Amino acid sequence: MMCLLEKHVFNAFMNRGTAINPIEIVRNFKHIGEDLCFGRQEDAHVFLGYVIDALHQSCLFNQRQLGINMETPTLIHQIFRGYLKSRVECMQCFSISDTLDACLDISLNINKSLDLVMAFHEFTKTETLAEYRCGMCSCVGKSTKRVSLNVVPNVLIITIKRYDEFGDKIDKDFLFTEELDIRPFMSNQVVHEPELYSLYSVIVHHGTTTNSGHYYSYNKVSNGSWFRMDDTDVMPVTNAEVFEDQAYILFYTKSPEQNAIPVDIEDPQSSNWVASGTQGELTSAQTTQGRTLKEERTLKEERTQPGDTLHTDTRPPKKTRWRLRNLA
Repeated sequence: MMCLLEKHVFNAFMNRGTAINPIEIVRNFKHIGEDLCFGRQEDAHVFLGYVIDALHQSCLFNQRQLGINMETPTLIHQIFRGYLKSRVECMQCFSISDTLDACLDISLNINKSLDLVMAFHEFTKTETLAEYRCGMCSCVGKSTKRVSLNVVPNVLIITIKRYDEFGDKIDKDFLFTEELDIRPFMSNQVVHEPELYSLYSVIVHHGTTTNSGHYYSYNKVSNGSWFRMDDTDVMPVTNAEVFEDQAYILFYTKSPEQNAIPVDIEDPQSSNWVASGTQGELTSAQTTQGRTLKEERTLKEERTQPGDTLHTDTRPPKKTRWRLRNLA
């Protein structure tokens, strides 16, 4: 897939002013995704997930024979992968449990939101769980749960959920902006500087149902101008045309002043925090002596591996599990 994409980009630069037929990519649909079929209606979000996974596999092509784990981080992960933190607090003993999950995009509900910021508030708001078994006190009762962005990617992909549970399309207007500050939705609120992203591409689905329609995109070029790309037609558009359309997938990149760097998480073995894999029930988290709760949470976030639940219990930890959840 990496070679196909490289060839496609090369042809795009060499054939200015003419349309390019991505025939090599079409011929290799089955290598990109087993369920893809030429001539059949496909969802852009599903196709994007296949492409990102195929690019990741391409990076590991020469490493398979060496027996390297296929979940080994690659360049694709350094570009697109972030981490979500799920925090559950027991309302009986007030113990706290944190779990990290890797994600390659974020899907936002828009039923209760008018714009992107409101949708992020809905995504990260605290909810109440009625039946939760606490790993510390073993009580079954109410708890609170909140999801936040723990580590943000260099390229942030946001999918707008425009289809309800019955498969009907949601055609409501949804406002989004060219600049986005996601700091209010991050786990670490100690740092007060904004975490800025800049929009550079938008995918739109034109149609009334999930089984038919047409995709086109808006893309921003180096001078800040926007172009609509619709099959063989490429035309300049105004900012108003871009931001008044019904976006399906948004692509944001870290603003240059953010000094984007590869996303990674340190080995927790060098810290005092114990990492144990969990499935189902979550264990609890406690504070340690000598540091404030805020300092401990910050230290914990910096030294955590994906899929780990963190605690400072002195009991022997369970076997560590890696959990990579691809939300695409």
